[in-house]
Amino acid sequence: MAAARQASYDVSMKSLLFAAAALTCVAQTIVIHADRVLDGKGGLVRDATVTIEGSKIVRIGGNAQPDFDLKGMTLMPGWIDTHTHPSWHFDENGRYFAGREPEEQQLRYASENARVTLLAGFTTIQSLGAMVDGPLRDSIKRGERQGPRILTSLRQINERSGDPDKIRDIVRQCKRDSADVIKIFATASIRDGGKQTMTDDQINAACGEARAQGLRAVVHAHATDGARAAILAGCTGIEHGTMLDDATLDLMRERGVFFDPNFLVLHNYIDNKPKFLGIGNYNEEGFAYMEKALPMVADVLRRARAHRVKVVLGTDAVAGAHGRNFEEFIYRVKDGGDKPMDAIISGTSMAAASLGMGDQIGAIAPGFEADLVAVQGNPLEDITAVRKVMFVMKGGKAVKTDPLEGIWQGFDGEWGHVSRQLVALAEAIPAEKYSWRPGAGVRSTSEVVMHVVQANLYLLSVTGPKAPVEVTTTNMEKTITAKADVVNWLKRSMEAVKTAHLNLKPGDLQRKVTIAGRDADVDGMYLRIIVHANEHMGQLIAYARMNGIVPPWSE
Repeated sequence: MAAARQASYDVSMKSLLFAAAALTCVAQTIVIHADRVLDGKGGLVRDATVTIEGSKIVRIGGNAQPDFDLKGMTLMPGWIDTHTHPSWHFDENGRYFAGREPEEQQLRYASENARVTLLAGFTTIQSLGAMVDGPLRDSIKRGERQGPRILTSLRQINERSGDPDKIRDIVRQCKRDSADVIKIFATASIRDGGKQTMTDDQINAACGEARAQGLRAVVHAHATDGARAAILAGCTGIEHGTMLDDATLDLMRERGVFFDPNFLVLHNYIDNKPKFLGIGNYNEEGFAYMEKALPMVADVLRRARAHRVKVVLGTDAVAGAHGRNFEEFIYRVKDGGDKPMDAIISGTSMAAASLGMGDQIGAIAPGFEADLVAVQGNPLEDITAVRKVMFVMKGGKAVKTDPLEGIWQGFDGEWGHVSRQLVALAEAIPAEKYSWRPGAGVRSTSEVVMHVVQANLYLLSVTGPKAPVEVTTTNMEKTITAKADVVNWLKRSMEAVKTAHLNLKPGDLQRKVTIAGRDADVDGMYLRIIVHANEHMGQLIAYARMNGIVPPWSE
């Protein structure tokens, strides 16, 4: 039975690959069939066919032969993340980069973060925001880079931006610079308590001028006073809202203001604490505030639903979260009590409406852009299916069908692919380059590989299998440097992860585990292992290219 399922899966994958190759040349009619179609507005159609002409959906239904046969999958509108920061990244040492950098370098990082976000199923994002978003947005629109459709504020306005007249000038300049939205910081960060920081006059100036310029205005506001001032000033969306009271939620419903509470950003900071700690307000007190905020976010989401507020899906994705944006769906269902369908609507049609694009994207319906994402399984029954993104289409063009682009083949198939590439790359780099590093204080080639090894074995040990004694008693990055030893350890760690996953028993993936004092599950730990290995493979590819070494699978 297992062999039959695998054979069927292989045939399905081959059909996807051949179809993608045949359909990328010219705009034409494309037919997609899926076991389930969620239309983004609460509708479900089983055993459904979607027909696309050029960049638009033209028909739902019919019996045409499919070009893409998505057996066992659920097809949805391309997901929309209403709050991201693609320019945020870690440096070569795995620490959050908070300094200035050349635009070319910033654009390179932002471009890669945008690419992995698209491949994770998000075909539209709103960045709130950085100046580099502008050239990135335009480059993607011209087809020079692969990434989601981007809307951006280009900059933010806060209490230090000036008096009301100065703030109006800034909003007008944003309009001249082709900003799509205005971003306002009405309150402090949750790490600083979330109190109101802008005056009511400043908030009125920002929101009022945005409206005069025909721009939406979204507001960072944790506390009720800052949020209420922004709502009364005519702003269109509230971000975070951790401490909002019921009266403010009622006011949001009455004024039609969109609400975006965020789980992933808090979890991402806490999970990556060593990479942020000690930078700016990322201190112990700040992390304590973020820990306390998690149940508050769950509470305000439940109350917002009860008060019928228009809830959208934004992640506030910063360094470490790009390409994992779908985790927000899972947190909202598992921790925030959302129904899976409501969470999906928040990330499709409701998010589109909040961007002023509700008649273009966010739904599977005739006349809408053919932005689509398919996942293995049924997210209405198991929301973690959103992690298994198999197929992505943006504007009628299939951008994810090739396993080399990350199609989820089940953990075993995906891990096999990552293992082969990492080992091939490690073997292709000459021994004399294992001590090479791009700059002082940055990991060498051998240290990057051994960092992957230690992470593989440590994270694996959290799920049950014991790590070798060297992992917990020595700094393997410093003590194991010879190419032969490093490659052997890499193979050993990759095989250990594979074997442990193969030996899992039914129900093991849902088993709860604890890492760094926080609860997780085994399935999430294996996802973290694969994401971490992929992240550092990208670093090794960069190292190789800096030394004139072409990755062995490249043309």
